[in-house]
Amino acid sequence: EFVRTMQAVDPNIVLVAVGVNEVGRSSGADFYPWNKRVLMIVNDAIDYLSAHHYVPGAEFLQALDKKPSDEELYYPIVGFSEEMKHILAENIRVLDCFSSRKRIDLAYDEWNVSINGLEENYLLRDGLYVAGMFHAFFLFPERVRITNIAQLVNALGVISTNETSVLLTPLYWAFKLYRDHFGSILLESGVECDTFSIPSIGAISENEAIPLLDAAASCDEEGKKIFLAVINRHRSEPIETQIEVLGVPVETGVKKYELNGCDALDTNSFEQPSRVRVRSSFVDEAGNKFIHLFLPHSVSILEFRVCTKE
Repeated sequence: EFVRTMQAVDPNIVLVAVGVNEVGRSSGADFYPWNKRVLMIVNDAIDYLSAHHYVPGAEFLQALDKKPSDEELYYPIVGFSEEMKHILAENIRVLDCFSSRKRIDLAYDEWNVSINGLEENYLLRDGLYVAGMFHAFFLFPERVRITNIAQLVNALGVISTNETSVLLTPLYWAFKLYRDHFGSILLESGVECDTFSIPSIGAISENEAIPLLDAAASCDEEGKKIFLAVINRHRSEPIETQIEVLGVPVETGVKKYELNGCDALDTNSFEQPSRVRVRSSFVDEAGNKFIHLFLPHSVSILEFRVCTKE
């Protein structure tokens, strides 16, 4: 009835139904069947199903006898995006069961790191988490059509303010890195590297095989530039990596844009606003096949130029 009344006023509206993604570990409840119940009722009427996810979840941590430290949360938070890939695939599978007459897409319209509640002091670690979430969303570009981090300013804010100043958090710098230096057309990419394991904590599940490197590739609309984004999740070690660009010749030498800081738990403050930020450099030896060293706790984007015929 609600849908019919709204469409009577404007038949062109786009409708989003409220789904859920938390597994409710603190209470032992399993909320996943909610999505199926909602879709059974409204599947022909909606365009999107909404889902949210916060890691590790402040409410889950409050239920623990001892709150984990930022150090203990490093690998679970930066590694969570591998679980996110499976969560997205499962959500899309459920949608497809109810999309026989009309395709329903996924609106991931709330996600972020939540440890202390609404007041978070975001670290470089959390910027790596944002980049990993981007890579997870990139795997499903036709079905994950809306993704919104929550929130923008101060309360879980990508940006923080006081009475006189604006502070750009590591989350902001992750967004800016991909906004400025990643293409609009996704390309196929693959990674072979060592893995690590994380325990189950809050809304993060146990995982014994998380790759230390995560990558995504793209090009610009003109096909003149190729972008390779690489996350080195290792807490303390650089990773020497062989990179190979297949299918098209590229010029020697690439621009590099790197999000990093001196330590994985570095944060920006009003007194030191630039401890974590994006810095640029040039890699002379790069080409179609080369060895590159990715620094620990970093997100790097390499910009290749495609060779043009004379």
